[in-house]
Parts: sequence; structure tokens; C-alpha cells
Amino acid sequence: MDADRSAAGGLVFPNRSSFAFNGGGNWRWYEPNGINLPMREARQCAALIEATQGQVARDDFISAIMTKIKKAERGELEYPDDAKAGMARSPDINELKWRLEDDEWRLYYSEPIKLHAQRGMLGLHFDVKPDLDHQDRSIDEAARRNKDWHETVDTEYRQ
Repeated sequence: MDADRSAAGGLVFPNRSSFAFNGGGNWRWYEPNGINLPMREARQCAALIEATQGQVARDDFISAIMTKIKKAERGELEYPDDAKAGMARSPDINELKWRLEDDEWRLYYSEPIKLHAQRGMLGLHFDVKPDLDHQDRSIDEAARRNKDWHETVDTEYRQ
């Protein structure tokens, strides 16, 4: 079995086929009616952080998210905590995850065949993980958005 070796500690992980793990890719976003829902969700979380912890905490939060997204574009994820390819609940859904303060934040995404030739990753849903039930609901929402994208959104990729 092929494996990737982590720069930190020489840990070995199964080979990842996702562009986020392997060389990076280009982000597209789930945008029904022109609204970038994952980034809107991230901004809503940032607004809650600002209300409880202040503007500096909000700015740090947004900066951390953007850094993680840019790292995924370049294929520079930090193993083992940053990502998972192929969720057991929905194999077409992947996640980028990170811990900020005391919370685990997730960006769920897919890599549709229609975007594959362009090394495209489709950002679907951004959320915090307070517990496993909430995580399951987030994965289900990402899977619903992924299905919707395939059926109705971004018709320029339909062949």
C-alpha cells in the first residue's frame, strides 16, 4: 500500500487521493443563487466570536481559516489532525479540520468528476463540531449540497 510520510514525526498515513492532500487544487464554492454559503457560514461564526471575544479574536479566526484553505490549495496539510478524505457517513465528502481555541472547525468539501480535470475542490459546508451528532448533521448537509450542485448548480461544467 502506498503511503505519505508526515514531515512531523515521520508518521505514515494511507495515501490520499484528494487534491487537498496531494499537490493542491483550485477551490470552487457551493453558491446557490450567487451566495457563497460556506464562506457566509464562516463569517457568521466569526461574528459570534467577535461578539464574545472581540475583533482581534475574530480577525485571528478568519486568518486561520484562510491559511488552512490556502494550504489545501497548495497540498500542504499538516497531518494527522487537519483532514480526512472520504467520510464513512458519505464517501464523496472530505473534511478539512482544525482546532481554534477550544473548538474543532470543519470545512466539508468534495472533488466532483466535473471539476477533476481542473484540480477542482468544491467547498460545501463550514461548521463547528460540538459533538458527533452535530458532525453527522453537518456531513449530511454537505452531502445534500453536493447532490444539489451535481443536479442543478454550475451548469457550465455539465457535459
